[in-house]
Amino acid sequence: MMLVRDFKGQLPVRDPRLLPAGYAKKAVNCNLDAGTIRPVHAMASLAPSTWAFADEPGVDFVAANVSGVNRLLVSGLANYPEAREGGTTRRWGVVEPDTIPTVAIGGTAEEGADVVDTVSYCYTLVTDWGEESAISGASMPVDVKAGEHVELSNFDVPSYAASGNEITHIRVYRTATGDMGVAEFQQVMIRPSSPTGAAVWDVPASDVSSTGSQIYDSSDGGDGLNHDLGAVEATEGWTPPPDGVHSGVEFANGVYALLKEKRVFLSVPGYYYAFPSGALKDYTFELEFAGVGLGVYNQQLIVCTDAYPEIITGVDPQSATKYQFPYQQPCLSKKSIVSTPHGVCYVSPDGLFMVTDAGGQVVTKSLFSRAVWNEYDLADTICAWHAGKIFVFFAGKDSGFAVDFARDDVIFYEDIGADVLGVFVDPEADVLHINTSGGWYAWDSAAGYLTAEYETAILETHPTSFACARVAASGMGEQDPVAVKIYGDDDVRHTQTVSNGAPFRLPAGSRYREWRINVSFTGDIEVHVLAMAHSMGELRANV
Repeated sequence: MMLVRDFKGQLPVRDPRLLPAGYAKKAVNCNLDAGTIRPVHAMASLAPSTWAFADEPGVDFVAANVSGVNRLLVSGLANYPEAREGGTTRRWGVVEPDTIPTVAIGGTAEEGADVVDTVSYCYTLVTDWGEESAISGASMPVDVKAGEHVELSNFDVPSYAASGNEITHIRVYRTATGDMGVAEFQQVMIRPSSPTGAAVWDVPASDVSSTGSQIYDSSDGGDGLNHDLGAVEATEGWTPPPDGVHSGVEFANGVYALLKEKRVFLSVPGYYYAFPSGALKDYTFELEFAGVGLGVYNQQLIVCTDAYPEIITGVDPQSATKYQFPYQQPCLSKKSIVSTPHGVCYVSPDGLFMVTDAGGQVVTKSLFSRAVWNEYDLADTICAWHAGKIFVFFAGKDSGFAVDFARDDVIFYEDIGADVLGVFVDPEADVLHINTSGGWYAWDSAAGYLTAEYETAILETHPTSFACARVAASGMGEQDPVAVKIYGDDDVRHTQTVSNGAPFRLPAGSRYREWRINVSFTGDIEVHVLAMAHSMGELRANV
């Protein structure tokens, strides 16, 4: 007798004659999560969510960790990376000032007055989102006597067209030299209109509309410096990420990472827009091999390269460390990199390779041989982690498969309804989004179904002829039947359309050594048992 229940997917690495109990020779468009066979729902067309609104090929999205707003950070663009919020687009990161403040002494020194302060100034640019640039160069120190104040000019506020930033304010910082040496720069309240006008912490960009515009560091009466000082500057060396970076991710302690060629760029912890990469402060790491993409596991950054994967660990980029794993497992597709609770996976020549902080392994070794794996167009793989599975699609094709590590099997997908261009998993709705030339779709979510096809492993027997068979299923009927094919060796011995669970007879005839059952169906059907027997009595006794 042949009896199959507790259905599993495929093991492409094994010969169909040697499959363990329950595994399939063919499992296409099947949901086997409950151990039964159900068809996968078709894809439903949808309006893109907040997290996946763009159709641009090759771009990378990560959410900005800003309370109360849905701001996306977009890399992989031809020019500078972008920050997007609703319909607003900005440069990711703030350009730094190009000019150094010009300092002039105003007011009238008291007769015989001594030098009260020796001061120097710098400034930063502030965007409409509250982002702050690196500090400008510092002015030459000047001596200020009692009764005098300082008049500042030569501020340059770039336009959006020139910078990609919407600069709305500047912040002015001042330092003074005293008996103990040079103090740190501190923000100072500035009077935009006159030496005796109202003082503000942030100077509107409209008040420094030209390099000749003057603003004033003065006391309430205009006869000295303003002693209202604020926070110490913290943005020295904060530069925006450079053009051409990609693979943006967030990992430990609010640190963001970007990749370009053989260089990884890390942000200041908690500041998604600041990526120090200069002589004063450098939060970058050089790679031995060209980087392909980035993933995150256990708050650590996994760098997938065209040769050996690397890992960057640490909650502060100033003390972070980098280590190269001893596995020659090149990443063949940036779109195949997925961060999962178990590790970062990507497509390599040997299979799906998973990297953790403890090491790496080919996790599909028990599912695919290297030869079978390399029959696929690996350079065009697009992967996603969803519902405990890694989904693998191929760019421009309407097919793919899913690897379920908990079950250690593979489910294939064919004719899914559209050619896949990209994928995205909405972290809030837990929906796998499929990007196609016709728009976005939600996976396995429509009312209708794909056509499921399931073919059992080959049962090898002595030469025999089965007399009857049965498909036990719920939901099938005249409108939703199950198409059955019975194979003897490689011949289709019998075909039948089944609309109920009653046993049906097979034609008498030739004896075969190799037997298998193939079923295909669509609709709200759940197959529980597939069986063949030598007699109706044997069938009734076991099913």
